[in-house]
Amino acid sequence: MIFRYLTHCALILLLTAGCATTDLAPISPGEFQKEADEKELWRQSEEIAATIRSSGMVYDDDVLSSYINSVAMGLFPPATFDQVPFRITVIKDHRLNAFALPNGDLFLHTGIVAHMENEAQLATLLGHEMTHSTHRHSLRSLRNLKNQSAFFSVTTLTGGNYGGLLGNLGFLASVSGYSQDLERQADKVGLELVVNAGYDPAEAHKLFVHLKEDILREGGKEPFFFGSHPGLQDRIDNYRSFIEALQPGYGSKKNTNVFVDRTTRLLFDNVGLDLKAGRFDVALIGADKYLKQNPDRPDGYSRIGDIWQQKDPLKGRGPALEAYEKSLEKDPDWSRAHRGIGIIAFKQGDDGKALYHLE
Repeated sequence: MIFRYLTHCALILLLTAGCATTDLAPISPGEFQKEADEKELWRQSEEIAATIRSSGMVYDDDVLSSYINSVAMGLFPPATFDQVPFRITVIKDHRLNAFALPNGDLFLHTGIVAHMENEAQLATLLGHEMTHSTHRHSLRSLRNLKNQSAFFSVTTLTGGNYGGLLGNLGFLASVSGYSQDLERQADKVGLELVVNAGYDPAEAHKLFVHLKEDILREGGKEPFFFGSHPGLQDRIDNYRSFIEALQPGYGSKKNTNVFVDRTTRLLFDNVGLDLKAGRFDVALIGADKYLKQNPDRPDGYSRIGDIWQQKDPLKGRGPALEAYEKSLEKDPDWSRAHRGIGIIAFKQGDDGKALYHLE
């Protein structure tokens, strides 16, 4: 029903947008008046955002949410938030994706946050997506389609568990990528925001390098927000050229420690999402990253044991047992590790050991 409703909204927008200009000034502090089709985009954005937030897909971590929103607030002057009430929400999804709706609602997947190393990389992502909203890219894309008499195809764009909620409408580009010129503008303006906030711009392209590595590892099938126009390598090259053109004296802020502190729980939970999706190698990389952040906790080791058990129930027994035993070294009462050892012992016919660990 939701999908049919959003498709209906798309058709209304196409019929009512008219032949309108795509030369739109960015939203800036001061007086800003939304145009008729833009009001409709914002209204639908609010409905879609509310639907997503009530769907059970939101990652529940108030401290993390407050942290990410505070980073976003540092990129624009407060007066900009009076015009575009940005609100960032994290979604439980291992896929490398992020998107901004026209009204300033931003959604980040746990998957893409888990791939970041510091706050400067987070700010790069936020600056890019927030620029799509302030520069009215969805409205420009919608009008381009209308002016060209284009037709919105009804399809699932993200491959995520909420793709049907988004339909296609004016939010098509919000999720799947804008034109090359608009994406490049979001890159450039976003980087300027990062630099003005004092972050180290050299961190910007590193996020894309990590994403490229993951894409190659997954065979190029992963949908993510930098994946279409331009290509990922072009995006990396663009950022490098932007950075080379910067004047000396830019900031060096990374805020790695606070970022790790705020996101380490998300990293662990996203490993579970990768494991559930059968992305065993990616899950192992994530678990190893978590262990480096939390070397004295038992949960990282037991999660590695679980991954090996599911990846290869026979050949994985050795590394799984080793991980479970390390988990018990950190906490002798850690139930997940006892359960893992007990299951392996039962499969090996060692009933006594199995009973000891499972009772």
